[in-house]
Amino acid sequence: MRKNLGVTLASLSVYIIVSVIVLSSLTFLNINFMSQIAELSQKSEYTNELLKAQASLISDIKAANRVLEYSDKYLKFDNGVTYSIKYRANEIRGEQTYDVYELYRNDVLITDKMTNIAFEYDEKYNDYLQEHYITWITIKMLDTNLMGTDLHVRVGKGY
Repeated sequence: MRKNLGVTLASLSVYIIVSVIVLSSLTFLNINFMSQIAELSQKSEYTNELLKAQASLISDIKAANRVLEYSDKYLKFDNGVTYSIKYRANEIRGEQTYDVYELYRNDVLITDKMTNIAFEYDEKYNDYLQEHYITWITIKMLDTNLMGTDLHVRVGKGY
């Protein structure tokens, strides 16, 4: 007798079921992977905006020797650089409304994607030398993705 080595209906059904399971698993993994990449790209866009503003502020604070004028929305340094924060508008995201602020360096827009930004100023006074010897600027920043932190930067070079 001869053996039939052909494709039977049962083996064809098994091949089709296994192929569908493998293809659906790969599709699910691909969709999940692509959505994670899209979310990461969106977060990095906001992070780049935050880092651009922080880098500009830190480099100018380090380049200055002292602060001439200060308020929570305005900084002026002895090297002629000024920073100002201006309220732009409200932004609605989902069911919440956020204030949106713009950061300007010498009247040039640095970023307009901040939901909260403010400056704080602190000086330490040396009783022995009778002078202010350490000046700190604290920068409070939150971007429109509500990511950010407080930066404490000492004014002057070499610190």
